[in-house]
Amino acid sequence: MIREYKKLKDKLSYYVPWVLLVDEGVVLNKNGTLEKTFRYRGKDLDNATEEELEYIVAKINNVIKRFDSGWSLFVEARRKRSDGYVKNGFHILGLQIIDEERYGHFQSGNHFESEYYLTFVYLTPLDNRKKLGDFFVKRKVSRKNNLDEVVEKFKKECGEIYELLKEIFLEIYPLNDEETYTYLHSCVSQYEMTKVKIPTVPNYMGNYLCDTPMIGGLKPQLGEKHMRTISILDFPQYTEAGFFDRLNHLNIEYRWVTRFLTLGKQESLSILKGIWNTTFQGRLSFLQRVLNEFTNGEKHLNENRDALEKAEGIDDQMNLVRGDYLSQGYYTCTIIVLDSDFHEVERKAELICKTINDMGFVAVIEGVNGVEAYLGSNPGDIYHNIRRPILNSITLSHLIPLNSVWAGDRENRHLKVDSLIYTETEGSTPFRFNLHVGDVGHTCIVGPTGAGKSVLLGAIASHFFRYDNSNVYFFDKDGSSRVLTYSMGGHFYDLGEEDLSFQPLGDVDSEIELMWANDWIIEIFIQEGIELTPLQKDKIWEALKLLGTTPKEFRTLTAFSNYLSDTTLKEALSNYMITGALGRYFDSDKESIHYDRWQVFEMGKIFNNKQALIPLLNYLFHKIERRLDGSPSLIILDECWMFFDNEMFSNKIREWLKVLRKKNTSVVFATQELGDILNSKLFTTILDACKTKIFLPNVNAQGENYIPIYEKFGLNRREVEIIAVSTPKKEYYLKSEVGARKFSLALREKSLKLLASSSQENQNLALEIYKRCGNRDEFTKEFLNLKDGEV
Repeated sequence: MIREYKKLKDKLSYYVPWVLLVDEGVVLNKNGTLEKTFRYRGKDLDNATEEELEYIVAKINNVIKRFDSGWSLFVEARRKRSDGYVKNGFHILGLQIIDEERYGHFQSGNHFESEYYLTFVYLTPLDNRKKLGDFFVKRKVSRKNNLDEVVEKFKKECGEIYELLKEIFLEIYPLNDEETYTYLHSCVSQYEMTKVKIPTVPNYMGNYLCDTPMIGGLKPQLGEKHMRTISILDFPQYTEAGFFDRLNHLNIEYRWVTRFLTLGKQESLSILKGIWNTTFQGRLSFLQRVLNEFTNGEKHLNENRDALEKAEGIDDQMNLVRGDYLSQGYYTCTIIVLDSDFHEVERKAELICKTINDMGFVAVIEGVNGVEAYLGSNPGDIYHNIRRPILNSITLSHLIPLNSVWAGDRENRHLKVDSLIYTETEGSTPFRFNLHVGDVGHTCIVGPTGAGKSVLLGAIASHFFRYDNSNVYFFDKDGSSRVLTYSMGGHFYDLGEEDLSFQPLGDVDSEIELMWANDWIIEIFIQEGIELTPLQKDKIWEALKLLGTTPKEFRTLTAFSNYLSDTTLKEALSNYMITGALGRYFDSDKESIHYDRWQVFEMGKIFNNKQALIPLLNYLFHKIERRLDGSPSLIILDECWMFFDNEMFSNKIREWLKVLRKKNTSVVFATQELGDILNSKLFTTILDACKTKIFLPNVNAQGENYIPIYEKFGLNRREVEIIAVSTPKKEYYLKSEVGARKFSLALREKSLKLLASSSQENQNLALEIYKRCGNRDEFTKEFLNLKDGEV
């Protein structure tokens, strides 16, 4: 019997508290406690102002001080290697090269991210614990009269706290049964499992989950992995919100567990009073206290001022507890690192210990107490490794992991595919870049020239091809996308240079096209300063209808003019017909543009031709809109100020932003100056419609003229500071409704040659190669070879 008991105690399952699930995600433990775990993501406090930090700490403190004696909190930050970079299987050589370089970079194993868990543990009162024991041992009391009653009370309290925490954290949700099993298994196993199934035959959770033997001693092991535990023994004089944030940036896997055993008000005051007495007595040495007896308590001038100040601090703490401003509890912080390599686990433990000590704490790598510290880190264990010095709830709010480095969403939840671009942010953490927030992909990109706008646009456009049947329509300026376009096999049309022609009235035999053409013609007349009468509008309509009865090759602007029975209108159209300056654009009997998945319209040379610009843009947007069939589509408007400059066209953009979302199309606005958008009548529309905003580095961002502008875009002073100190052509700042983060595209050598070769010299080279080979993959090979690349 004793031998069997000893064998049982040799197993890890003997020491973990978990017994069985008694409700959805609710675990009953051996020690008479109930526990429930939540997964959460806090706000990214790197972007928060001091006022915002203080507000969050106050809210967390209000939650913690709700708990009376018998409650415990386990807060865990788990840093782990990021999921591997998934290759996209592109068939285009240029994309394969970009993808291969990114795969090599992100598969290096040097990228990490953190997950966060919060477990509430409730130690039921003694009489209830006896009833729970009766339920399992004697079966004298019905389940309804004992277990259900206790569980319902626990669930109710957890539910109320959950509602409060939803106002603090960006995301928080309770783990279901399977997720609870998976999480607890990860605490006691050397094996990483994405999902642990609940056993079909009921079994004690500890026995079922503990699949890894543990070796104790000074150098413990969990299975084949060496384990070290780091504990905190003493604190600095001062703490602030997110004090342990440096741990979020380490390129090390660890479990950082904070346990807080709450104390009731009277219990807290009793303990604080005892500490105050001991501290206050320390103001005098033993000899001084003896002399004090003989001098009838005469005051000594050489009292220990440090002891007096500490006693005053404790007295202040007592007053705050009495006033319900904070609560107290027993605080234990444990960090666990595992590695199959003995020297590596030692290195990791020493790095974490040094990082914590550099912040003013006293941290040690546990030896004899190593196993005890590990056991006390497991959710629900309220007896192992209790550190007796108490801590107040405000300081606890400073020391728990509130700051969650936002790594972006793994999946584009709207398109149900992986994130658009796998990038990186500070602290070896990856950042998964997405345009979409919900089903809205409209995006605004602003920043000064030379800060990396063109490269970012190219990266967004090229990666958009990872979506099946996707389309890209790029309104470019100064040819920044020419090299990438040739490499993608797309069409690059220079609207001001090439001999291009259009047939806007070619499909007026269709009722929908007839109505569009009528609006398009009327807008030309308005642009020419003609106030149309009802009779003239009728004549326009009749002329278009007659034109629709002719063969398609005859549906030209000249033919339309011949059907017009109004001399004034004919004269107004003269410049747009074949004999006029703009006739080559609008008076053709055929289209010279072939539409494909990747279209670029170079606008640089036609920008200043206001007479041609708006009719041309109206026509091109109409043709694009007709091609939108629900497949993922992207429209990029580089140097978008030219679109905002015209009131007629800006009104169309306002309408398109609403309509295009329903057609699964995202519009990306890009400009060099915030003022271009700010001074536009579309500012409010763009601010509301563009759920994602990207800001380029701007060394002048903190200037008096810029700060108010950035604030109108929803940025705080801390975010403006980040933009001001970011590195041009490398870093970008993304802000959306789901988070904010500075990131880097992490482009490698060949990718940059395809995305950043926008100089006129490079464009001339690309055009020469493209005319010679005409094939996208052959172009890519030759261009990279000539740029000293290797394919």
